[in-house]
Amino acid sequence: MNLKKSILSRVFHFSVALAVIALTMASFAGTASAAPPNGDKNQGTYKSSCSAFPQVAWWGELTHERVVKYVKRKHNGNWKPYLAKWEKQKSRLTDIYKRNGTVVIKKFNIKLKGQPLANYIQTVGKRISVTKCLSLEAGMGKGK
Repeated sequence: MNLKKSILSRVFHFSVALAVIALTMASFAGTASAAPPNGDKNQGTYKSSCSAFPQVAWWGELTHERVVKYVKRKHNGNWKPYLAKWEKQKSRLTDIYKRNGTVVIKKFNIKLKGQPLANYIQTVGKRISVTKCLSLEAGMGKGK
């Protein structure tokens, strides 16, 4: 009986992973929106005037509240290292794109090249813009 449950569980998780991959690939191929459904700008209980984060399968549940808490916890409220990380990531992705290279998202076994990679770079840019907005609301502009 345990073997049957284990097999069913694996089949279910595999099916979910395939669905996530299909939706993600469709969004980067330009056939689906990368924006969250319903366009919830505040994303939870955290109140912000910033745009919603774009949704990407391998980023998980990315919300304003989670990012603000993460920066407080990991960087003691200093947004500069977090922004620098994503700027560096975008720069690396752009370099790979210019060399006609491929980016592999190992966890989901996804390969991005050409236009899907260009779309992902745009999405990372949107993430950076939203993060900058949150950092200004949190007071980074006041020397933090």
